[in-house]
Amino acid sequence: MEENKDVDQGFYKVRSYSSCLIKGFKLFADNLWTILKQTWTSVLLFSFCMAVCSFMYQPLARFVFTYVDPSNFPFFPKILFGMLLVLLLLAATLLSAFFGGQLTVLARNYVQTGHLRYMGKGRLMKVAMEPSGKLLAFAFIFLLMLAVLSGVFHYFVGVAWWSWFWDVMLILAVFIPYTAFVVSSLLPSKTVSLQLSNIRELYQSWGAWSAVFFISGLFCVLCTVFFCMPSLVLLFARSESFFMELGGDLTDLPVAFNVMQFLVVFLSAALSLFLFSTMYFSLLFMYGSQEKKKEEIALYEQEQKRLLQA
Repeated sequence: MEENKDVDQGFYKVRSYSSCLIKGFKLFADNLWTILKQTWTSVLLFSFCMAVCSFMYQPLARFVFTYVDPSNFPFFPKILFGMLLVLLLLAATLLSAFFGGQLTVLARNYVQTGHLRYMGKGRLMKVAMEPSGKLLAFAFIFLLMLAVLSGVFHYFVGVAWWSWFWDVMLILAVFIPYTAFVVSSLLPSKTVSLQLSNIRELYQSWGAWSAVFFISGLFCVLCTVFFCMPSLVLLFARSESFFMELGGDLTDLPVAFNVMQFLVVFLSAALSLFLFSTMYFSLLFMYGSQEKKKEEIALYEQEQKRLLQA
């Protein structure tokens, strides 16, 4: 029992946002093989589904053609390509829930024992189902909130280039309570609380949360763009081939192109998802820091009340 107490104090410790970032990246680097052994099943499942979704361009185009005349939009191929990327992003957010559930099992072990333990594939998949279900529900709620708020804003303002800054700020604003609620729900002996006082406390540390999210997220996004660049080139080539076919060019892509697209998207998705563990662990340490800070503030206030009463 004493050992767990020491470990908890090691996790629940006041840290700067830079320290949270360093701890998160170091934990990922020091336990790379363990994380891979724990999560390879979810990484393969995610990558396979993303590779299959990458072939949704033609079905998506034919669906849009039933409601929209492409001749009315001069940049319709690029708009349709953007819609495919949004579809892939939504699918990635939802499909990553099982991977996040397996990482959560690792995080629970780290909080309780001080290190990431390998539990074995069978037991891990069983234990990871509960946090994976929660993550899936949270991801759906998060996307729904973003879609509604962003849709209402753009309905009245339009889609001018400056209006997309609203979406960035919206993601940051919604992401902070979302992250804290998710982590508090997934860690041992924690429950989700939607009290307004707790939400206010989260926004009081908005700068630190945003810094950790932005820096770790920027690193992951840049690496993801680098990994996915070949996939984007292949998807763009497929879209151009589709519209050339509609224009009368009957030259179709060879079968080898489909195989190459599947493999490239598969590898890009696997590398990108695995790398997002760094952001997960950085935000995890940020949560531990905020919890410890709240505990110290509460102890200080109790001590002040005791001195005043004395």
